[in-house]
Amino acid sequence: MKYVTLLTEDEAIIRAFGFAHCGLKLNLVVDISTTGCASRKPVSKCREDHALMAASGRELFFGVRPRDKNMCTAVRRPTALLPAVTRQ
Repeated sequence: MKYVTLLTEDEAIIRAFGFAHCGLKLNLVVDISTTGCASRKPVSKCREDHALMAASGRELFFGVRPRDKNMCTAVRRPTALLPAVTRQ
């Protein structure tokens, strides 16, 4: 199963993550297992998403996704981190 919960009302952030057309509602857990959402594919096409993340203090680092966004197998897991996202 794959679930997404929208935790912000900031339209810029929602668009940046590709969630604007997923029909998400604030603080509501949505099962995206059959439909997918943004770069998250349905379970029928991608059972797992092998992401990379790190946190340090108030900074959050996401892994560099491949150009095709395919991280459905462990060998496709990112090996580098993007610059930190910080909370103001």
